[in-house]
Amino acid sequence: MKKLICVILALTIPLSILAGCGNKAKVSAYNTKKEVAVLESGIVAENDNLSLKWEQESNNFSLTCKDSGKVWTNYPEDSQADDSEFNTLSIRVQDTRTVKERTLESSKATRIASEKIDNGLKITYYFDSVKIAVPVCYTLRDDSLLISVTGKDILLGDSRYQIIACLPSPMLCRVSNKADNSYLFAPYGLGGIVDNKCNSDEVRKFSATISNMASMETESSVNGGDSTGFRCFGVKDNKNALFCIAESTPGAVGTNITAGDLMKTYSVAFPTFFFADYDYFYGKSVKDSLIKQVSDKYEGTVSMGVYPLSGENADYNGMAKCYRNYLTKAGYIKENKEQKNNSPYSVTYLGGVLTTSSILGIPTKTVKTLTTFEQTVEYTKDLYDKTGILPTVRLSGFGKSGINIGKIAGGYTFSSKLGSDKSRQELEKYISDNKGELYTDFGVLAFNKSGNGFSYGSNYARTAVKHAAEISPVNIPLRDFNKSLKYRLLSRSKISKAVDKLIDLANKKDISGISFNDLGSCVYSDYSDEDKYGVTANMDKDTANNIKNVSKNGNIVAASSATYFAAGLLDSIFEAPVEPSGRYAYETEVPFYQLVFHGVTPMYSSAVNTVASPEYNIMLAASCGTGIGFTLIDKFDTSYMETGSEKLYAMKYSDCTKLITSTVEKYSKMYKNVENSKILRYDILDNDISKTTFENGTVIYANHSSIKQKSPIGEIDGYDFIMNGGETK
Repeated sequence: MKKLICVILALTIPLSILAGCGNKAKVSAYNTKKEVAVLESGIVAENDNLSLKWEQESNNFSLTCKDSGKVWTNYPEDSQADDSEFNTLSIRVQDTRTVKERTLESSKATRIASEKIDNGLKITYYFDSVKIAVPVCYTLRDDSLLISVTGKDILLGDSRYQIIACLPSPMLCRVSNKADNSYLFAPYGLGGIVDNKCNSDEVRKFSATISNMASMETESSVNGGDSTGFRCFGVKDNKNALFCIAESTPGAVGTNITAGDLMKTYSVAFPTFFFADYDYFYGKSVKDSLIKQVSDKYEGTVSMGVYPLSGENADYNGMAKCYRNYLTKAGYIKENKEQKNNSPYSVTYLGGVLTTSSILGIPTKTVKTLTTFEQTVEYTKDLYDKTGILPTVRLSGFGKSGINIGKIAGGYTFSSKLGSDKSRQELEKYISDNKGELYTDFGVLAFNKSGNGFSYGSNYARTAVKHAAEISPVNIPLRDFNKSLKYRLLSRSKISKAVDKLIDLANKKDISGISFNDLGSCVYSDYSDEDKYGVTANMDKDTANNIKNVSKNGNIVAASSATYFAAGLLDSIFEAPVEPSGRYAYETEVPFYQLVFHGVTPMYSSAVNTVASPEYNIMLAASCGTGIGFTLIDKFDTSYMETGSEKLYAMKYSDCTKLITSTVEKYSKMYKNVENSKILRYDILDNDISKTTFENGTVIYANHSSIKQKSPIGEIDGYDFIMNGGETK
């Protein structure tokens, strides 16, 4: 089945003429003359690590880290700062009459109320011009400050204005543009390090919005704008750092970075809390432009944890450790996971591909064979014989529609054109007998045909204007993005049913491992059931529960490009990000994904046999201890190109054997030393050399340039790596 990369997933709709669509804002009583209480200055919450102090005169608060003495404030105390840098809350509002959006900052608030709450502070901003009041809660915890806004507490006093989002404390996570040894961290690409200094280049300003925005487009690269799927950001200010993690309804938290603005005093990283989904349509006249439609206000809570870091933890390495600890506490990393010996490489066999054939002059889509079950057995045995190491194996595209999207889970069956089920069972037995792992790949979210209890005409997710939620797929093994193809997303309430049916199939067919090519990497909203699944609510928890249910059935489970709420619960990860995005705004990129999950879940890169420079990608994988991925077929035919699958030509088994054997021979020695060890530090040295230090003491130096370079332990050839002085343990 055609695979999707859906970390930032656009829900698109056919742009058709809609009349009378849209939702009415629910209006509450709003008193423009109401007097508000203001809390007196003083410490409002304190523990052994942190203290939270309120300043009445300035409507400002400060968070003090007792360990380092560093004080983080809601806005700067520097009198030279730009007026906009004293903003403590912004709201984005749509005028439903003019269908235009406007932004109001805290300076436009008529009144600002403050009050003490349990272990914290609540600040409420009243914007009389639009009759909207937004309460923001700041709750002190043992190691962090929780910033939260609850939708049902946002007061809308005029049906004309609908709130889209609010931006609380946009200046809290900041660093001076003149500060040395400082930077901002963005979770885009692999993990972007953004220089805070001003220079002659343009301002480095970019953002990742939430996954349900109908106006967005899925990235064409495997490692697109947000390949990690992390909802976090941070800033390093010399010997201190602040790291922010989206917690409640994390898919509704957008992240923003602005750095190096000559007109500003500070570079900042800040959140956007979304409380509505977008959709677009044309007006009644063909002359009308696109109109943005906003859903009803989300009633749940959106929050972000703010974690002060100091000392050796005050950098991106400490941020990764903080994130891993948070995910463990939140239940998204399985504690006490069994340590196992993993294969240093994975092989994905592609079964079939849909092509157009002419039957009696009528074009008909049929599955053509790429690889049969019998050939997967033959090739797996051959690889074991040649390398002495059994690969982790994945079968992909062996359903009714091959690697293309069709019915949910490929119709919950195997295509008879791809060989006998007896051969598949032979492969299962061979891998089991040799203590390996075999995964069969399924997609349970995107579909274009009815079947197996799922109706294409009714069981689909709906956007803000109740249109079918559609996507354009990214085919990960082929690194292909096709905007012309559109598929519907399964209704959120039906996902558990789709997974349960897959568990039944696994029991019936003796499938040992299940791999998801969309679940675990995909986030989207659904208005089929009012606003229960608005702003992507509960996608993380629901997906985690579905993965746990597969594990409870006794199956091993994997996913492609798994994001934060799935990666730590899996037995393997395929298509783990290793390639930098190359954005101009980054000073460099670091493998934040591996900094969080290496030593937690075994992971494999995308197919190195399909890239222009395999040695470069192999070096990148080695630099962060990631297993090597290969994708293989038996034969290639030019007719496959109609599906945008021309890169299949690089996957012929007979052409890839030499690359696989030579890679495994060299790579396995390094991999076995680090496979179950967490990464302590990843450092960028001079001459494009990276140094990765693992928990067990192993150190890997990698040369990211194409020419020979000197490292602290000797010379390294271009796109090569060495370990512990170049000698293997």
